[in-house]
Amino acid sequence: MPMSFPDLESLKHAAKVHNFREMLEGESEELYRHNLADHVTPYSNIEGHEIRTGKGWDKWTAEDNVNLFLYAAAARHGLLAEPDPTTTTAAPDSTK
Repeated sequence: MPMSFPDLESLKHAAKVHNFREMLEGESEELYRHNLADHVTPYSNIEGHEIRTGKGWDKWTAEDNVNLFLYAAAARHGLLAEPDPTTTTAAPDSTK
């Protein structure tokens, strides 16, 4: 069943379900979404990507589908890392 995570409240609920931390002071919703998705992806590629995109899998574009496999591969190889919460970008740390 597809799940959508369109807003901060839905992200906070998902964070509780997945025993993820609360939002840090100064952390943007975009960065929190990214960090939560990285946390969930190793356990569920699909749910992690639904969190990352904010859309259920039935609403994904072709680009979303490609990105699912890229993030899943990164998670499988331990390449997903939480970025510095004081930054505003949501790109994974590429130095690892």
